[in-house]
Amino acid sequence: MKSMTFALLAALAIGSTQMAVAAERAKPVPAGPQLKLKAPPAAKPDFVIQHASAIGGSDTQFMVKIKNAGAVNSPGALLQASNATGVAPGNATVPYPSIKAGQFIWVKVELNKPARKGDRILLFADHNNAVAEVKESNNKYAFNW
Repeated sequence: MKSMTFALLAALAIGSTQMAVAAERAKPVPAGPQLKLKAPPAAKPDFVIQHASAIGGSDTQFMVKIKNAGAVNSPGALLQASNATGVAPGNATVPYPSIKAGQFIWVKVELNKPARKGDRILLFADHNNAVAEVKESNNKYAFNW
């Protein structure tokens, strides 16, 4: 009789455990924190002045090679040039067209005052920072006339 009682108690214990587990499974799971994925940074253009030099015998005109080193096409922008030497140095601001990703263009610039041999010419692509770029610090270039 004792063993029958133990068997009955064991069966009741197992049954209540199974009911408790089933009741726990039936409860809705509360929403936890959502997985937040970081979006990759947006691709941007990147202006780089690669070369500049005077045109022939001119003392005011020169050509500038501007590359878009970014992964997307750029809009047009402004190129600023200034003669950093002399008492009354010349300046110029020239618009340039959009540049396809990885491509370059040549831009003709004409200073409003003549430069002399040895003058230092400073150039700044997108001088007013109108275009958001990958790097804003690589837009400058200088050369001697």
